[in-house]
Amino acid sequence: MRPLRLCTLALVLAVAGCDSSDPIDPPAEAPVLPLAVGTEWTLARTSTVRYDDVGAPQDTTVAAEQTVTLTVTRDTVVGGETWFLIEPSLSFGHCVFGQSAWYANREDGLYRWRDEEEPQLAYGIGLEPNDVFLDTEIVEARYLGSGPVQLASGATAIGQEYRRLWKRLEFNAETRGPISPQPVTHEALSSEFGPLALEVSYARQSPDGAAGAGESAFQPASLVRYERVPEPATVEARAPVTSPNEGIAVR
Repeated sequence: MRPLRLCTLALVLAVAGCDSSDPIDPPAEAPVLPLAVGTEWTLARTSTVRYDDVGAPQDTTVAAEQTVTLTVTRDTVVGGETWFLIEPSLSFGHCVFGQSAWYANREDGLYRWRDEEEPQLAYGIGLEPNDVFLDTEIVEARYLGSGPVQLASGATAIGQEYRRLWKRLEFNAETRGPISPQPVTHEALSSEFGPLALEVSYARQSPDGAAGAGESAFQPASLVRYERVPEPATVEARAPVTSPNEGIAVR
């Protein structure tokens, strides 16, 4: 189904490129990500936090040898605006970059366009710390500010940080029941180096299995953190680390 969905979206983009709407001028400098065809970012898993049967953090594990690569594979022009397709080497639909989607930098941040009728603001800029820029039934996204980002190696890099509060499960494009307690993830991006760190939340069905009115309820299973490798020149290099995960991916 994935190639069909991408072809369908490509057709929509091509048709949209012929409309008469006012063109959107791209910013002079990339405010969130440096988008260009052929760009690749590799992130390695650094840790996994596991949750117990009531959704409380239980332990943290660290192991080795798993990475995910995000690649800008192509671009297209819609209404005078250039959109870039970013494809992950692994499909993990529980974060912004977990599935193939189109992206464009605008003055107020990075926009994502996939299945939605309209592009959605994925990472906002020009905000005060703790400002909420996206609030849906699935997720609340908040800008935390710009500054030094602490990495697992102990090194730091300058980036913009974000927090996402996940309210409900979305799996295979289907919205399911609420997640309680609601998991929180943090992400850091650099307009020069690309993604610095991404956290991925997984959930499992609650033991009681019911949230009312025919819905299922879910609770956190694990929280996985990925960080950029090789690290930017401003920080020390380190070996990639990883550990196994479990549960259902939260988008």
